[in-house]
Amino acid sequence: MSVFRLLCSPLQEWLKNRRWTSLRPIQELAYAPITAGKNVLLFAPTAGGKTEAAMLPLLSRLHSSQQAGIKIVYVAPLRALLNNIESRFLDSKLCEAVYFQVFKWHGDVDRSKKLAVTRQQSEKLPDILLTTPESLDVILCSPYVDKRAFFAPLEVVVIDETHYFAGSDRGGQLVSVVNRLERGLKRDLQRVCLSATIGNPEPVLAWMSAPSKREQAVVHPPAEKPQRQAELNYYDPDDADTHAAMTESVVQTSLRVRKSIVFEPSRKAAEQRSKDFRNTDPQGRYSVLHVHHSSVDKALRAEAEIDLAEAKKATTVIATCTLAAWTGCW
Repeated sequence: MSVFRLLCSPLQEWLKNRRWTSLRPIQELAYAPITAGKNVLLFAPTAGGKTEAAMLPLLSRLHSSQQAGIKIVYVAPLRALLNNIESRFLDSKLCEAVYFQVFKWHGDVDRSKKLAVTRQQSEKLPDILLTTPESLDVILCSPYVDKRAFFAPLEVVVIDETHYFAGSDRGGQLVSVVNRLERGLKRDLQRVCLSATIGNPEPVLAWMSAPSKREQAVVHPPAEKPQRQAELNYYDPDDADTHAAMTESVVQTSLRVRKSIVFEPSRKAAEQRSKDFRNTDPQGRYSVLHVHHSSVDKALRAEAEIDLAEAKKATTVIATCTLAAWTGCW
């Protein structure tokens, strides 16, 4: 039987309204272990449907909960990614389908909005919290948040971009914060981890789940052939006659396609190319333009990678070889 028929009625209606005739393999495979309460690591290529693979079974399982407060904590490493996730949830009305409210809490969110949420009566608290490890840490330390009421019904922590956290200091902080949540709530929280690429999924899941005693499951569907068309243009950076023509050519291509990468031989060349782009396009027709090289802050590079991976508008990244290893993850 397809997982479609096992989901709660509101989600079945949501899927029908979006004209989904079937679920992707990872969405079919993820339902059973997530619904059973196992700690799960889902990994599949970018845009492979991992977010829905995690959220559909969780929302279906939790939608009938009558207890007010945060039921799902959704953690991501970057504010830009959380902003994107919030937009996806709001635009698709996925959480709204089961009458769940979403609240985003990170450093860019106005303090007055955070305080307003913490002062709401318990029955008006949001159901899903989108946050970073640092902001979750701040919430647990805040004297303005009644942690027991705020997280009263919490059952699961969803961890996006798990490979970013694996073995890192921020990953250690996240594991520690989740452990503190567990001790405060006196229960073992389910972890659902998402990753586009990971070489050692079982050890990573065990590390992110520690010291949880739940069963663990890794979900990795068979590789699907992506329906993509790639266009490769080459130019000689030492030929002055072709440099300007190449800039104009790439500008025009970037306006025509959704994702473009321009590889340059050096940081200086990448910075110059970005200036050329802006000079060629003074009206700012680009939706997104990033520079990616070793002198660019790691967080900004990560933001460029996420914008490129999940681009819904024309997105261009001008890069050196620092982006080459990442593009191999597609």
